[in-house]
Amino acid sequence: MLAASIFLSATDLLTTSVALRTGFSEGNYALITLSRSMGLGLLSTLELTKAFFIVGCCAASLIGVRMRGRAAGSLAVAVLACFVFIELAVSVNNFSLVIG
Repeated sequence: MLAASIFLSATDLLTTSVALRTGFSEGNYALITLSRSMGLGLLSTLELTKAFFIVGCCAASLIGVRMRGRAAGSLAVAVLACFVFIELAVSVNNFSLVIG
């Protein structure tokens, strides 16, 4: 699941950058607000958030592997599954905008 999350994050970054270059506007208001408050461009902010997202996925994976309890491992898998589902939804949406 970690590899899927990283792959989908990279796909999201790529498709969003293509969409922004072809004239689409960013629809994620949280990202826009973060970009303005940090004084960065949208792509730089997106890259930064993707890096933090991947670090979070790696941390969840590490916690799941290192914890001895079954509940902690299940929680880590559930967190990664949520991350993958969110990234998949975003990537499919981006593909439909770029291709469609």
